[in-house]
Amino acid sequence: PTALKGKHPMTNIPQITPKQVTKALVYLRKNMRVMFLSGPPGCAKSSTIEQGARQIATDNGWTFRHADKGEAIVDPANTFGLIDTRAATADSSDIKGFGHLDVENKKTTWLTPDCLPDPEVHGHQGILFLDDFTQALPLVMAGYSQLVLDRHVGSYRLPDGWQIVIAGNRASDRSTTNKVGNHLLNRCVHFEMVSSVNDWSAYELDNGGDRVTVAFVRARPELMNVFNRGDMAFCSMRSWSGASEVGANVDDPDFREQLVGGFVGVTPARELEAYREL
Repeated sequence: PTALKGKHPMTNIPQITPKQVTKALVYLRKNMRVMFLSGPPGCAKSSTIEQGARQIATDNGWTFRHADKGEAIVDPANTFGLIDTRAATADSSDIKGFGHLDVENKKTTWLTPDCLPDPEVHGHQGILFLDDFTQALPLVMAGYSQLVLDRHVGSYRLPDGWQIVIAGNRASDRSTTNKVGNHLLNRCVHFEMVSSVNDWSAYELDNGGDRVTVAFVRARPELMNVFNRGDMAFCSMRSWSGASEVGANVDDPDFREQLVGGFVGVTPARELEAYREL
């Protein structure tokens, strides 16, 4: 696939396209290695991990369930779950849980938070996805570090069938990021997520996207991922998907251009509308 390098590529780790992520996930599951996926805002890290989880479930004959979407589990042993946790909004108590006084034994025990995998609730196998990790508070990172390093935190142990995946923006993306400790970085397998016109195009066409928008982006691949400091609306895989949805559902040219501009910016929206009129 054609992979477009980000504006600020990370020179010491390999780049990976969305389609390649699933292949890497499958291999890393053999020894439950932790994937750390870095990339710019809007490059579809979150949706790519979900697609990969769904593919793993399909390939193994398991039923996929996204825990955060309230999907009921009927057969935990044959369920592949996905727990999508936003580390940026987590508190340290969300990891270790709350203390509970055991009066009889004169001890404090910890109540496990429901955002951590429970085989009978979330499935016997799955992915614990720690998204926005580089925006997490240092105390939260420290709590997750024990889970990543030792597969347990306090008395809680990560089920054998569950794999950890971490994702976050790069410091060069001008997003709010905090330093991740080298001890944790060295335990992970690192990739830089890059935008792929081919992967994005295939996904949009398979899911009812606007063919004209897809054709335009394929004709102008340099617009796949464009971010300038100060931009509120900018081009990314995520924002082009929004523009594609508008193109497939809105017939009024002026209103369509206005909506698309809200996703990708005024100039790309104007160019897309002009392309549509050719």
